Amino acid sequence: MDVELAAWALRNARTHAPDPTHRPQARVASAFDGTPAVHRAQVGRWESGRVAITYPLVRRYEVLLGYPEGAIQCLIDCLHRAAAPIRATATVPELGPVDVAATIGLIELALSEERMTGLDWYRLSGNLGRTPTAMLRTRDWKALLERCALEMAVSLDLEYALRDEALGRLAGHPQSGPVIAAMAAKLLRSPHAQVYSDTVELTMYCGHPDVVAVLLEQVRHPLNDDALRAALGALTSILRGGRASPEIVRETVRYALGFVRDVQRPPRIRRQSANLLRALNLPGKQRLAAGLSAHDLRDAATILLEGRSLDRSRLRTMTDRVRAALASDTHTHSQTHLDPVLERVVRTALEDTDDIARTAAVRVLMLAPQRSTVATALARDLDEHRARDDWDAVLEYLEVLVSLARAEDLDVVVDLLTDAQTRPDLALLSGIVVGNATDPDRARLSRRHDRIHQRAVHLIEDPVTALSGHDTHEQARQILKGLVYPLGIAGRFELIADLRRRLPALHAAPREQSRAGAAQVESPADVAPLATGVCDWWLSLPGHVRPGPMFATAQID
Repeated sequence: MDVELAAWALRNARTHAPDPTHRPQARVASAFDGTPAVHRAQVGRWESGRVAITYPLVRRYEVLLGYPEGAIQCLIDCLHRAAAPIRATATVPELGPVDVAATIGLIELALSEERMTGLDWYRLSGNLGRTPTAMLRTRDWKALLERCALEMAVSLDLEYALRDEALGRLAGHPQSGPVIAAMAAKLLRSPHAQVYSDTVELTMYCGHPDVVAVLLEQVRHPLNDDALRAALGALTSILRGGRASPEIVRETVRYALGFVRDVQRPPRIRRQSANLLRALNLPGKQRLAAGLSAHDLRDAATILLEGRSLDRSRLRTMTDRVRAALASDTHTHSQTHLDPVLERVVRTALEDTDDIARTAAVRVLMLAPQRSTVATALARDLDEHRARDDWDAVLEYLEVLVSLARAEDLDVVVDLLTDAQTRPDLALLSGIVVGNATDPDRARLSRRHDRIHQRAVHLIEDPVTALSGHDTHEQARQILKGLVYPLGIAGRFELIADLRRRLPALHAAPREQSRAGAAQVESPADVAPLATGVCDWWLSLPGHVRPGPMFATAQID
């Protein structure tokens, strides 16, 4: 454990506690769970990293400061995940022996059709991680991993983060390797999967040799752009860690070079390919970057040389605005600079193109109390860049807002999602951003869902007009996924069922395509198999996994 990072998590949680009266040191110095009060000087030692950070100490902060159980624990895990991707245990484990009876009870619950919470998964994975010789049948390991991955795909905020960490631990367990390789291979053959990255990323957290072959097969024969991007991201981490043979590295480099130069590929594919090449620190990198710039692929060239897709001035402006918003936040008492750890997290989230490092940093911001400040600053800047048609910057902002967005700031993102002129990859990201922002305003949420539903109806019934030039099968699939996601994650299954009923019957198999998704959409019949796959994924979710309707707890402001 990096004690400096864990100490920052405690210090930051206290100084930004939801209740301002809880922020003085005296609050966490008070008596807790049968232990006597301590002197405030002890709080200073805890928060400066001069003493070990233990599980009871983290729970003291969560309880006394009013945070949900697991919030600070999981934040500490996220701070450490990028540096140690293969890890089966909690960063701050519980003390004492594993509670065997409780662990067996959680395994039985996970293998049943009863609902699980994120905290259930977090505890189960922690207990199994502390039991490396745990004996479970292969099919049971597979069932645990598949259910947790499916639940994570339809979870939000802390519930998502707890399952994400649990999956990383389960993947790092010595018994999980072959199961993960088989899961990834099955998913990467499924054209209608709605989420590839959550399962494919598990390959980064285990050391089994079969996972490299599974990922490379997807690079050789891409199923669709989402599956390809997930495979490239995982391969980047694996190759950076030296977990592939020289022959596999050479083959992967050859394909990545082709993707970087392929202007028909979405920017996210070319960016991830460039990042893979950069991770290997290849000789001749400067010459390759010059060639990319000469062919108007400056974003890929910049990533290759500097790890960034935007030029330095735009990145500096983006980061400076977020830093200014954080510094002016009343919680920081008008500080003119950020805590060094927070500064590093913000810069990684906004400027790093390495998906693993960026994802971990964004998870930290998602769980940190400064989340709303960062999200509002990013949403405001996104609106400005959209008005200037700066789509590279819009992409950068959306990728961070996926985990941070607030419902109050979403008007511009809903506009992007429902605008026929929006680039398909941006429409997909916009849909995920809209879906991931929980909204307590029932009336506003209903209006947004109705608008999204009407856009989806238009696309299904009159695709040639609705696609507005973004008319390949792959482009239509990405737009459909973006439109249906916010309906599904909010439990609006009646609207998805309505879309499904509107689809024409499928009388023939889809025609052969020269490359996945490259054929043109010419009629509703071409959209029908794509929309069927998207809608059926949500409608087939088992009852114990389905998201409940947000309307159940929403209130009109």
